Amino acid sequence: MIELDEIKYRLTPYEKELDEIKDALDLQNKEERIIELERTMEAPGFWDDMDKAQKYMKELKNLKDSIETYNNLKSLYDDILVLIEMGEESEDAEIAEEAKSSMDEFASKVDEVKIKTLLSGEYDKYNAILKLNAGAGGTESCDWTSMLYRMYTRWAESKGFTTQVLDFLEGEEAGIKSITVQINGENAYGYLKSERGVHRLVRISPFNAAGKRQTSFASCDVMPDIEEDLDVEINDDDIRIDTYRSSGAGGQHI
Repeated sequence: MIELDEIKYRLTPYEKELDEIKDALDLQNKEERIIELERTMEAPGFWDDMDKAQKYMKELKNLKDSIETYNNLKSLYDDILVLIEMGEESEDAEIAEEAKSSMDEFASKVDEVKIKTLLSGEYDKYNAILKLNAGAGGTESCDWTSMLYRMYTRWAESKGFTTQVLDFLEGEEAGIKSITVQINGENAYGYLKSERGVHRLVRISPFNAAGKRQTSFASCDVMPDIEEDLDVEINDDDIRIDTYRSSGAGGQHI
């Protein structure tokens, strides 16, 4: 069947791509780290330090998710091969249609995973803190900031991320003057860091009675939410203590 031949042709290069994804995800080291973490979690007293335990749990989940992501891709790849073989033997149009649908899904997931493998920066894996501020343009800019906020939160939802508003200032007439939102999810900062900068909107303003075209601006800043506790050491020689006596009535006792 011609359609199955086309699917087989599309599928062929992905065998090499799956090997490249496996290497990029460093699955062997991840599996060894999982074993190490599970042994640590089984040790007596592990749950006494809840903060540390939660960090280990989060790391373990992320490692298992990476392995599961690859295994799901490999499983879908094998399923497509089986469907192609079944379709060639039976010449069933429904099987060919199922193979085509699975191929489209597989190609989309491969692209998504390949993007994840590129997010290898120092802070890419962390949650993101996103701050939006309305710029020049008055009410129009506040409305534009509100639109951006909705866009980013809808995007976060589509990724399975959670959001939490940390700070909010409403516009005088409409929209949002400024807002700070934390976006929680694996690689949230890696995905969002390129959004940093000034965003511009040109449109016929609904807030202008004359219906004139107006340009609005909103600034976007993105920071990683670094969770690790930092140990700060201060040398005693760098500390100076000054003692003062209060003036006025009774000041000699203060």
